[in-house]
Amino acid sequence: MRNKQARISKATRGGKNPQKGRVRGDKAPVIAAPTGPDMNQPLRFRFDQVDVGGPWCLTSIDQPHHADLLLKMRDYESMTAREIFHGNDPRGIRYDMAECPNPEPIRRLTEAFGGRDSICRLRINGRRRLYGFLTGNDFSIVWWDPEHVIWPSTKKHT
Repeated sequence: MRNKQARISKATRGGKNPQKGRVRGDKAPVIAAPTGPDMNQPLRFRFDQVDVGGPWCLTSIDQPHHADLLLKMRDYESMTAREIFHGNDPRGIRYDMAECPNPEPIRRLTEAFGGRDSICRLRINGRRRLYGFLTGNDFSIVWWDPEHVIWPSTKKHT
């Protein structure tokens, strides 16, 4: 177990072989999570970056998913940003968008957000994901992905 933790830590720090640090066979290129003193503060959600005109708009959420999302956000707010985006089984991951297998989110980031090169995601429940920009302990919500299509997983049943 200790060696696995060392490999994960090395990958998130930008070690020589980031392939070794992938968690549970996840094939998405994970880049180093942000660091800083604010990462030790509880996660806060912001709505200043919500992509209202895009295909993954938060306003398209259905009622049962909305309740799940609010409960999960409440749970995340009781945790620090470091707990969520670091560790052996991170609930949050930061992705390099240049490696995204789906060209549509890359196009949308360029169109609506000036071509930001990274985005973070929070696992909500099952296939549902919430994407946004992490600055310190502030998570600015951008997209709601109920079907896990923004960055599809190569693993079965995710």
